[in-house]
Amino acid sequence: MEEGLDAKDSAGIDGAIMARNPAHQTPVNIQAVPSVSEYSEKVEAGGGQIVMPKMAIPGVGCVAYCRDLAGNVFGIFQGDEGAV
Repeated sequence: MEEGLDAKDSAGIDGAIMARNPAHQTPVNIQAVPSVSEYSEKVEAGGGQIVMPKMAIPGVGCVAYCRDLAGNVFGIFQGDEGAV
């Protein structure tokens, strides 16, 4: 830290380190798909789970989070600028 500066004057995260959410122990990969609804059904048909159902990101698209048979969480994303 430079002389005369305290932590509030320095660039940084200012203590914004938080405990991990157990569902996200590692980075979550997100795969683009043509239809979140269709691929959510495929995940469940293959024995996986939907851990966060389809959710719209207004003006961007839709996303859902899934868990595979090994317990890995991953996301599926459908781009759609008309999503609301």
